[in-house]
Amino acid sequence: MDRLHVFGSVVVIRKFVKEMLVLVLYGHVCLGWLRHGEHDVGSVVLLSVVCCCFDCSVPAVRPLPLALVPLLFLEYVRTTSGKVKTGVDRFSLRQAVIFICATNRPDELDIEFVRAGRIDRRLYIGLPDAKQRVQIFGVHSSGKQLAEDVDFGKLVFRTVGYSGADIRNLVNEAGIMSVRKGHSMISQQDIVDVLDKQLLEGMGVLLTEEEQQKCEQSVSLEKKSLLAVHEAGHVVLAHLFPRFDWHAFSQLLPGGKETAISVFYPREDMVDQGYTTFGYMMMQMIVAHGGRCAERIVYGDDVTDGGKDDLEKITKIAREMVISPRNARLGLTALTKKIGLVDHPDNPDGELLRYKWDDPHVIPAEMTLEISELFTRELTRYIEETEELAMKGLKENRHILDAISRELLEKSRITGLDVEDRMNKLSPIMFEDFVQPFQINLDEDGPLPHNEQLRYQPLDIYPAPLHRT
Repeated sequence: MDRLHVFGSVVVIRKFVKEMLVLVLYGHVCLGWLRHGEHDVGSVVLLSVVCCCFDCSVPAVRPLPLALVPLLFLEYVRTTSGKVKTGVDRFSLRQAVIFICATNRPDELDIEFVRAGRIDRRLYIGLPDAKQRVQIFGVHSSGKQLAEDVDFGKLVFRTVGYSGADIRNLVNEAGIMSVRKGHSMISQQDIVDVLDKQLLEGMGVLLTEEEQQKCEQSVSLEKKSLLAVHEAGHVVLAHLFPRFDWHAFSQLLPGGKETAISVFYPREDMVDQGYTTFGYMMMQMIVAHGGRCAERIVYGDDVTDGGKDDLEKITKIAREMVISPRNARLGLTALTKKIGLVDHPDNPDGELLRYKWDDPHVIPAEMTLEISELFTRELTRYIEETEELAMKGLKENRHILDAISRELLEKSRITGLDVEDRMNKLSPIMFEDFVQPFQINLDEDGPLPHNEQLRYQPLDIYPAPLHRT
């Protein structure tokens, strides 16, 4: 079993064999029997199928000769109590022996151990989903003093990709945090503080409260106001979409740096589908425009260069949209080509977007001057269209932009839940749902509907003036 993360390999194995008595081996060491209920070894031997469970996460299992495993089992059975010996006569190496192995590192197993005829069948058990993570939190928080405001369901979106061990560590750290604050019970804020601490530590911008306040006092009010307006533009646009990424929090001057950050987590359904939609890329571009557009609305056209990172992200996403099959004008034109066959691993940054254009194994195809000109026009069109939508959304919700920027300036920090509560009271004008899939109801009579937006157009090419000398 690959990646047994939910409750740990031993607990999962115990859950799997449930009412049976099973020998568990860790490497060369025999740990003994896992007992459940009142069953004994006789009930297992009478089944004529013996189940040996291994935790292959232990490195010692790799050099273990497979032929020794049944012998170790027999030797253990023969040297146990008399009750065990009564069933040994019914067991031999000719009987069916099932080996259940658990590992978090299947790539490091010896190839002889997993070749055909040996341990050659794999059952992948992935990370728990949102509902399972809430249940796991209940398991690990049982016996601990929790405050009445603790609702892990409201924070589960911040634990995408967490295993059972990660959630257990989160609960333990929250308990330590509550003790440091002098609380007698773990509160919701303690869990939030631990999640923020883990995130900021990973970003290298974690400071103590005193250090953070000292850094904030050294920054002028005008600079902080500009950062608050810029970041509020991103936040407001993100919350105007029905299904944008979950907003964890936004903070001014993280780690004393003269900047601001907003932390978003992709929605679980978007992660599970395993691909990025055209509408999702458009939403990302619109939200990325939010900072510079907010500066233009509040301070005029003389915007700062603080959004250059946003412009780089916008350009990268626009390139992906141009080479996407959804592009009706260039979608059927080969704009890239692959070099060799490669196995693409998961994105190490944990982002949902994967930039094929920046892939070292993908290079631009040889374009004519006219196709290159059309590529540039399409790139510019997507950037301008998303910027217009961003400006429209912020102008229509200017009162929300002012309220969020003012609160962010006063508190230096605002959570996504606070923004959602504030916006619900201010009657926002929402965007349409860009990621709603095109669905067909097969139960309806008549011809099947079709998506008009996927009608491809001929290439609109003409002599490219930009390439003339």
